[in-house]
Amino acid sequence: ISVTFPCTETNAPNIIPAGPLGREELALHYCAADFLVFPSRFEGFGLVIIEALACNTPVVSSNVGIAREIKAPGLFVAKSLQTDEWIEKIGLAMEASGKAKPRKMVEEMFSEREFREKFLRLAKRLQSESANRGVPR
Repeated sequence: ISVTFPCTETNAPNIIPAGPLGREELALHYCAADFLVFPSRFEGFGLVIIEALACNTPVVSSNVGIAREIKAPGLFVAKSLQTDEWIEKIGLAMEASGKAKPRKMVEEMFSEREFREKFLRLAKRLQSESANRGVPR
């Protein structure tokens, strides 16, 4: 069974359109899934990928957004639009279902504490660079 969001009109029997979901209900959908397929062609960050991985749900994604930036257990990136590659990656995700445990990596990389530490390091670096160029604070 596949769940799509936003609501998509379809006559396919294995597609269940899902309207907007709350955070808890969305997490239940991620946890119930064997894997998530994310065939986006354009993506800024890819929060859906991180949300699914945080629920230990394997993800098959196109080569966009955060999928380009991280290596995570349970993340399988299809770098082309070729059907054979997607079928291969979906097979790998099916094998990883129930085995891959990317949640710990997600918590370490995307926690509030990690964000705060990276932000403060960046701010200090920029402040130092500004001071070295004589830019007033």
